[in-house]
Amino acid sequence: GEMLEFSGADALFDKMLEGFKDKPEMAAMEATIKKGYGDTAMMQTVRNMWGHLPKKPVRVGDKWRTSLDLPGIVRLKTNYTYKLQSRNAEQAIISTNSTARSISGKSSEMDLGAVKIAYELSGHGDGNIIVTQPGGILKQSTQTFQLKGVMHMEGNSFPKMDVPISTKTKVTT
Repeated sequence: GEMLEFSGADALFDKMLEGFKDKPEMAAMEATIKKGYGDTAMMQTVRNMWGHLPKKPVRVGDKWRTSLDLPGIVRLKTNYTYKLQSRNAEQAIISTNSTARSISGKSSEMDLGAVKIAYELSGHGDGNIIVTQPGGILKQSTQTFQLKGVMHMEGNSFPKMDVPISTKTKVTT
């Protein structure tokens, strides 16, 4: 249940952006894309898919918590609470509740060259995870997440703008 290696995303983006190598104005966008979706970010994202399993045995009704800094275009500090709802010889069902807040600062700023974008968001989510027993391999997961806040945009030839944002995402694995 532990991710040890992830590769291919950096090479994919290098190939996709090959035609822009002679355009220095695209360098910031390329770096932003790799930061959000490159090998390192994908490794962390995929690793988090298995981050919900407790390190010690639990019984039905027990809860445990994790806190993660999620990479990507919008960096989030997310706190999860898990509860073992049921378990039999074939599978375990885990319910989830979460809260999140965007991580601010230069490392969270998205630089697209002509414009820089930063997010100030917070939200919550819930869902269910089904894992095999006794192995704990992900069988199915459905997570719903809502975020609200502001997207800040600013650039040299772009007026400063603050845009309200409200999103609801449902992810089924």
